[in-house]
Order: sequence, then C-alpha cells, then structure tokens
Amino acid sequence: MEKKLNLTRRQINYSIQKINDWLADNSLPIIENQRNVGFIVDRSIIERVPELLQIRPALEYIPTKKERMNLLLLMILARREELSLFHLASALKVSKNTVLHDLNLMEKKLKERQLALKYTRRDGYFIEGKEIAKRKLIVDTVNKILHMPEGWKWINAITGITEEDLNRLKRKLEVVEKRLNKRFTDQQLNTLAVISLILLQRMKDGKHPEPFDISYVDISNTKEYQAVEDLFGNNEKLTEQDRLYIALHLLSSSVVSTEMDQVNFKEKLYGAIERFVANFEKVACVNFQSKHTLYQKLYQHLKPAFYRVTYELSVENPLLDLIKQEYGDIHHLVKQSIGPLEKFFSAPIPEDELAYLTLLIKSSLQQQGDDLLKKPKAIVVCPSGISVSKLVFEELKQMFPDIIFLDHISVRDFPAFEPDYDIVFSTVFLNTKKKIFLIPPVFTDQEKQNLKIAVEQELKKKSPTLINYDRLMNIIEKHASVKNPASLKEELKSFFYHTQFPDENYGEDYKPNLIDLVPVEFIRLQQPARDWKEAILLASRPLLQNSIIDMSYIDAMIRVIQEYGTYMIAPKVVIPHAKPEDGAHKLCMSVLTLKNAVRFPKNIFIQVLIVIAAVDRKSHIKALTQLYDLLMDKNNVETMIGTDNPMVIHRLFREYSTH
Repeated sequence: MEKKLNLTRRQINYSIQKINDWLADNSLPIIENQRNVGFIVDRSIIERVPELLQIRPALEYIPTKKERMNLLLLMILARREELSLFHLASALKVSKNTVLHDLNLMEKKLKERQLALKYTRRDGYFIEGKEIAKRKLIVDTVNKILHMPEGWKWINAITGITEEDLNRLKRKLEVVEKRLNKRFTDQQLNTLAVISLILLQRMKDGKHPEPFDISYVDISNTKEYQAVEDLFGNNEKLTEQDRLYIALHLLSSSVVSTEMDQVNFKEKLYGAIERFVANFEKVACVNFQSKHTLYQKLYQHLKPAFYRVTYELSVENPLLDLIKQEYGDIHHLVKQSIGPLEKFFSAPIPEDELAYLTLLIKSSLQQQGDDLLKKPKAIVVCPSGISVSKLVFEELKQMFPDIIFLDHISVRDFPAFEPDYDIVFSTVFLNTKKKIFLIPPVFTDQEKQNLKIAVEQELKKKSPTLINYDRLMNIIEKHASVKNPASLKEELKSFFYHTQFPDENYGEDYKPNLIDLVPVEFIRLQQPARDWKEAILLASRPLLQNSIIDMSYIDAMIRVIQEYGTYMIAPKVVIPHAKPEDGAHKLCMSVLTLKNAVRFPKNIFIQVLIVIAAVDRKSHIKALTQLYDLLMDKNNVETMIGTDNPMVIHRLFREYSTH
C-alpha cells in the first residue's frame, strides 16, 4: 500500500483508523490488519458502503466519534453564550441523538479529570470544576483538533479566532523566541498561539486559575516569566497565577534549539540522560556512536518535558499507539532504561512522553546504521519466581549476544505482552504462533550446546551434521594416547559446533577463553602510579611493547574515560578499552595491580586495571564473560590486589576459563 499509494506508513495507519471509526459509527465491522495475513475486510462492508456513501457524500469530511467529542469539548469550554443541544447538533451536522450519545461518553471522561458536564435552561451546557483542570483540558483538546484534517478551520469556526489574530500573536511569540534564545517547533508555535488566545479570552471573562501547587520563586526568576510581558504587556486582566501559568507553558513547550543558562540544572539533567543512554545500551546490546548528538537531542526534549511532568502539563501524544505498534520493541527497552530520568524528575514519566524518547532513540540507531531493528528479538517466559526467571534471562543473554532479549515475564502476563518479538524461550509449553524453544530452569553444559545448535539452525536455517562423539573417541584412542578423554570430547564438540556455525561476519568463529588472552608476562603487579592516566599507560605497556596496540589506542582509552566516565564493573576494578580502529592489531589483554588505589574521574578509586585490545565486536565476548564471572566474586578481586605473584592471577584466569 505504501508503494501503490505513495504514502508513509503513518499516513496509511491514520487513514485505516479513520475508516474504522467511520465504520464503527455506522455499526459495521472494522477492517482488521493481521500480521502475515494482511487487511481483512468483512463482506458486509463491501455491500453497505455504496449505500452509505449515497446518503453522505464521500468528499464531505465527517469527524469521527473521538473527534466529535473533542470538538464538543472545545465548543463548551470556549463558549461565550448559552449552548443548547440544537446548537451543538447543528454545528457538527449530526443528529441530536448522536450528540446526546457523545455527551454521555464525555461525562465519563470529564469525571476522570474531576470535572462535570452541567446543563440548565438559562445557561445551556457548561463544564463545572477548577479552572486549572479546565485549562489542561483546553490544551489537550486544542492539540488533538489541530491534528485533525482542516483542524485550524474547526478552531476558527468554534472560537472565532481569525487568521489575523493568530498571525499577530505568532509575531509576538517570535519576539519571545529572541528573548529566550529559543526556537519553538512550527507545530508548537501554532499551538501556543491558539492556546494563548483562548486563555486570554478566558482571562478577559474573569476566569482565573485558583492558587496552585507551584514554586513561585522557581518560575518568577526565569526568562519565560519575564517574556509574558512581551506577549500580553501590562494587561490588568492577568492575575499573578495567570502569569505563572503562561510562563509554565513557555517553559514546557517543545523547542528546536535552546541556550540554557541554568548551569546546575543542565549538568544534572545531562548526567541523568547519560545514565539513561548507558542503561539502554546495556539492555539493547548496542553502542551509540554519536553520543553527544543524541545527548543534545534528548536534552532539548527533556528540558521542557521536566516542567510538563513536574506540573502535570503533559499532553496526550497522538502518535503513541502508532509508535507502540511500529517500534514496540524499542519502546519497551526505553521503559526498562528510564529509571535515572524518573529519579531526576522525582516522578513517573507518562507513556506519552516516553513515546517521543522512543522516536529519538530509533532515529539515532537508524542514522548510525545499527541493525537493532533487524536483529531477532526474544522474550523469556518462566512460571518460577523472579530470581529464577532473572537468572535464566541473564544466562540466555550471554549465550546469544546476537539476539535482543526484551523481557522475562510470567505465563500469566504472556498473552498481554505487546511489543513484537520473534522467539520465545520458555520453561513450559505455550500456545503461540511464534518460534518457541523449551528450556530447563537450570542448564547443563550439554543442554546449552543443544540449545545453541537448535537456535543457530533456526536463525541461519542450517542443519548440523550429526556426529557420534563416542565412536570418534574410540577411533582416536586406537591410534593415540589420550590423557584426558572427557576434556578432549568436550573440545571436539566445541570445534565441530564452530565449524558448522561460523560467524558470518568474521569467517571462523574465533572466541578464545580468558586464559588464552593473558600471557603471564602481561601481568604486572603492585606498581606505583601518580594518577589515573599514568595507571592506564602502565597497564597498556605490555601490549604497546609487543606491537599489539599503538599509542593512539592508549590515547583513545583516556579520551573515552574523560568523555564518558569510568566504567567500573566491580569495586576497585576498571576495564579500559577503545574501538578496534583506534589502533588495536590483535586480540589480547594485560593486567595491572596498583600498590595504592588511584582516583579516576567521578571520584572512583581503582586498584586493578585490565586492558582489552579488541579487534572486532564479538571475538572477545566469551573471554569477557568469563572475566565478569571472576570479578563478581569480591574474594577474587582481593586476591588479585593482595598477591605479588603473577602465577596466582594466571591460575585464577585458567580456573574461570572452564566456566
């Protein structure tokens, strides 16, 4: 349909939704869109539509039920005279019964906002409740109407705001932009102008907000508060609460670019953004290349969002359902990573706001050509307790680094899990059309091997050659003396597995053990260092002296820590590394322990440095996993710090190379 009609996916989804709303209004079954099947149109639609179109011309736009409700809300909120049922039906060109039905639905929606729909013969229809709640409803409603086809014409017809009024206020807002060193998005400029004109009329009519929970000091000393004068001058109709309210809207408006003068605020928000991005990289197994650009885009969105969330000004995101439908997997990972930002906001971030972050993350991944969107995605289903479920989840993530694991959930939550996925790993059988792998709660080595073969076979559509290892061992033992038959058998299994399933990107799948990457002579112990930079230089020296890395690789490691901070995976331990292209020629590691702990950036004290020279993104993963297992035991770390014998550490590495 995209190619045939030359439309975007968003336009098609929007159109189908409009058609379905119209079908529902006419008591017809909606069009279904089933994955791997396509659009399903009920025969009754084909039979009835020509008849309905004779009654209502196809080119005359008819608002949907939801759109009618928004139009009715604005008519009642912006009214300057009494409104009867006849007025409302006439304005929308529908029957009185249709309007009555819409008003009944509206009453339920208003109740959720602590508002109520009232009617008297003298005053007609009106909405009763606090002015702050009414204003928030106006903001939400105007946003939705402006997203409608011919939305501005409806605003004009309902409120009486003219094109001239709108342009006059836009010019004032452009003056405000210069004062604030801020540029509003085109959509926000238009929306701000409309909302400001509606609010100004309410102020003239004596409708002012009650004192609300807001820090006057926080807002009154901002440029946005001073800019209210540029918009409305010394209008005596504006109360102090009105000025604070409008200043908040300026603070919470989306911008294209901005210059921040609140250094402390910016620094703290940037810190929260960095932690959020680091969380996302961890759960999604990706590395953003242009982090500073991403940080800047996230900051431009989150600075106004802070005020929207803090003062409950957030508006409904009209794209939320579409974003969840198209990028549900990324949206789910964003929600899993959002903790640092919610901590900074001191409040949960509404899903409407999270959807915008999903778009920014998705855009950044696409620009750098990351294949996250193409990678297979999986969920883990386990009826056991959280700890068992989490353990299985983490083990599978290590076994399959090329699969994005979205979440671990219970059997009960499985039918309602929304994000799209390709594979299910489950400890119990489930009724699903997706590819399912049944797994045990605890893996043996043989079960791990069998599962790897099965998953590789499914993903790469390769059938493994079945090998009788017992017979092979008999043949070898006829012609050679074997010291450790069990160990040889396991190595043969590993060899034939990697022979049958080599890494497509790197030829033979070379993933050595930890012990293979750290020669004993590359372990230097109890060295003195004046600062963290000298510590990195000392730790890297064995690699540099053996031409495994260039000096540029050491410079890059220092630069990474300066820009992004110290990545400490265990207390007192850091693993410096850089990109392969920064000057790494061979996969290898070196170890340095310090006589005394050295302070790294962000006030982190380090006594063990393990430098990785990585030549690609994958070949070091196995060794790194073994190293993580080793470092998770704090006794091992203390052993490394306390010894002056390199063989002690070498034996420790050998022990964990069999894990």
